[in-house]
Amino acid sequence: MQIRTFVVVVAVCGAIGTAPGCGNSKSTGTTATAVDPATPAPPPPPQAAEPPQAPPVPPPCQGCEPPVTNTNPPVRLTIRLYKVQDLNGTLVEGIPPSIPVGYTVTVDATPKDKDNRDTLGSGTVDFTFSDLSLVEVRSNHGFQKKLTVLGAGLIEVQASLDGIDSNVLVITLGD
Repeated sequence: MQIRTFVVVVAVCGAIGTAPGCGNSKSTGTTATAVDPATPAPPPPPQAAEPPQAPPVPPPCQGCEPPVTNTNPPVRLTIRLYKVQDLNGTLVEGIPPSIPVGYTVTVDATPKDKDNRDTLGSGTVDFTFSDLSLVEVRSNHGFQKKLTVLGAGLIEVQASLDGIDSNVLVITLGD
């Protein structure tokens, strides 16, 4: 450490000539220019921006079923009430005996092949409704329908796939 300090002092003294305090008492007439301490230091160079971060990868689905890839012909088609949501879209626990006006019910169709395995079959599930004035029908995908209750009464829902008819689902609507 002392050697470095000495080298720096020698280099500074050599660069500005012989100046007082550099070990030589002779003056050569060269004077060092003092830096005004009030002068602000130059700003530091800009730092490189951090590279954008990739969005977090969602965890794998816990408890999800693998997608159905079986396309064997169905031998049975079952429809059921899958879920009920209130006016705010909040999931209702269980299936109430009567679905209030404004609530949404999801009807799900599940086709099974001869080995009792879920199948996609080869066609599209066709749903029929006994009274479309009681519900507004939307679709999640080919195997589900979302029904928003518009009025009170009974509605019968049935489905078919590849020539196989489902059970008839009777839903009580209204308050």
